[in-house]
Amino acid sequence: MDLIGVSGNSKEFQSNYVPLISFKTQQEKEVAENYIINKVEEFFNVIGEVNISNIINAKFSYSKSITIEDFSPRTTKIEYFYKNLFSDLEERDKNGKLKLKIKWCITFDIKFAPIEVPQIQIPSSDSKSYLSRRFGTIDIRGTPVLYYIYFTLQELIDVIANRTTKKV
Repeated sequence: MDLIGVSGNSKEFQSNYVPLISFKTQQEKEVAENYIINKVEEFFNVIGEVNISNIINAKFSYSKSITIEDFSPRTTKIEYFYKNLFSDLEERDKNGKLKLKIKWCITFDIKFAPIEVPQIQIPSSDSKSYLSRRFGTIDIRGTPVLYYIYFTLQELIDVIANRTTKKV
């Protein structure tokens, strides 16, 4: 049975539970990525906690993201956090305090995004109602260092279908 494929380059993925998402053409990939960037800018503008000029370039690779199921000493070693989240924490402010570098990534796992942003609406899967954009964070001493911003696969499919078929 060949219902779902398996990534041939699975070593690239840090998680055992994050699905490989790919598109048929470069155009579809670019449409999806541009949509995500636009929605991430909107998200950070609404929550207002982060300097937006720095945040767009601070994207965290989807392939490096992990899920709640990955948080186990057997599957996620502490080196994951040092390599991916803490490796660039060498800058300090004038008082000698570490400057936290905020990063973000997308997630399709709603369990990783428990916080709702009701000001940002996304179409639900039935396309007749709306959901709130959701997010979650990994924090250091109460300060978010990684934002997981929730997208639905249907949301991306709809954007690609709408933008690639309207190029006539």
